[in-house]
Amino acid sequence: MIFIIFFLLNFSDANNQFGLKLFQSLISEKKENTFISPFSIFEALLITYNGAEGKTAEAFKKSLFLKDFSLDSINKINKNLLKNLKKEKAIILKIANGLFLRKEIKVKKDFLSINKNYYESEIKRLDFNDRKAVAIINNWVKEKTQGKIEKIIDKIKPLVVLYIINGIYFQGLWQKKFENTFEDNFILEDKSKKKTIFMRKEGEFLYYEDENLQAIYLPYKNEKFGFYIFLPKEDYPLTKFISDLSYADLKRYLSAFSKKEGEIIIPKFKLEYEKVLNEILKNLNLSIAFEPREADFSKIANRKPQNLYISEVKHKSYLEVTEEGTEAAAATSVEISLTAVRERFKMFVNRPFLFLIAEKENNLFLFLGALFQPN
Repeated sequence: MIFIIFFLLNFSDANNQFGLKLFQSLISEKKENTFISPFSIFEALLITYNGAEGKTAEAFKKSLFLKDFSLDSINKINKNLLKNLKKEKAIILKIANGLFLRKEIKVKKDFLSINKNYYESEIKRLDFNDRKAVAIINNWVKEKTQGKIEKIIDKIKPLVVLYIINGIYFQGLWQKKFENTFEDNFILEDKSKKKTIFMRKEGEFLYYEDENLQAIYLPYKNEKFGFYIFLPKEDYPLTKFISDLSYADLKRYLSAFSKKEGEIIIPKFKLEYEKVLNEILKNLNLSIAFEPREADFSKIANRKPQNLYISEVKHKSYLEVTEEGTEAAAATSVEISLTAVRERFKMFVNRPFLFLIAEKENNLFLFLGALFQPN
């Protein structure tokens, strides 16, 4: 059992490091409200990794921070993790993997077997020439995300042979609800102001503060899951804070929280985010997987007469934070184609901040986001 917990923690580190690197790349590319599920993207890429061979497999191992793991151990850990996450009570957490195949393609039995056994994947063979195939895939995503992500693909291109899709949905009620909504200014990075609805609560919280930031952990009714907020000090822009943040720093923050009485004020907000991740993943050591002639996915199907490569990785996500709790959803598709008296604190989150939703036991990042401007 110690063996499994040890590897789960290391597996969480891999998920988290990958998620932070990806997130930092997104923020450096464009300063905007950003919300991703590192776990959803990681899960979809793990499935894809199982189809890779040679240099392509090595690229996945490096990009996903999995150099200490064999693929067999990764699959076994993932199976155990999915089992543990799905049995949680007091929150709603739904995780689903799906493989949608062009019916003519001959996919290797081992690849399908691994997907069923270790990733609980639903496997569907479809006529990609039939317009109904798009609706079938989108309806699957809509169902798995409780209607929050209505569409992941617009059309099926002629050379696409496989979609690997992960859907995740989370709904958690706060352990203690927020009260007393009021209107005030949210101060943007350019110092302009936007009228925003805020909500507040008082009590004892897990809290951290240093010369650079304030941070707080807000538990859901199931205390194993919580919402972390990292608020840089006023003279430290969020973009620079995120750029400077190492995974070692983040782990240090997460381990330094202590109980403290105080008041927390946060904005009510809703985020919807969509991004094609091809270029960012190429810059995170996965470029070979996108090369029509160099990619090796021969564990999915034979390379001849035509080769397989990743043509698109798309991520869509949704988040709503209210007085009662948090609702979040995400979907990732990988498209594969041919070729002493303690002082009370006050934390007024009225400027851009970083946040994450995590499973606390393993510090597994399910969702990661930055709010620059409330909607």
